[in-house]
Amino acid sequence: MRFGPPVPGVTPMGEGFGLPHCGNVPFCGDGCRICLRYLRMALMSRKPRLTEPLIRENGVLRPATWDEALTKVADGFAAVKEAKGGEGFAIFSCSKSTNEMNYAAQKFGRTVLGTNNIDSCNRT
Repeated sequence: MRFGPPVPGVTPMGEGFGLPHCGNVPFCGDGCRICLRYLRMALMSRKPRLTEPLIRENGVLRPATWDEALTKVADGFAAVKEAKGGEGFAIFSCSKSTNEMNYAAQKFGRTVLGTNNIDSCNRT
């Protein structure tokens, strides 16, 4: 499934996503490395973009209201917490985030989700 027309300089990969070809992007001076700035811009400029939440029912996605979608997410979190407790959750944060964002993520994991399964990529 494709989520819009192909973007010049982007090779299809998976479901409508792609990586830029080397040298096809005028503002990318990265040589042969993947230009994430271009990838972000390419994905954000694709039409049509999602403008409302989608809920999967019987294997089919349907449009929903934000209240309905957030309620479904909260119900799913509650079901996992009831079935497995805090061990049913894990938090993984990014080393490129600020200390404050990483602190908020681990605090959310420990206090709201009740998990000690917290890790980040800053050990590599």
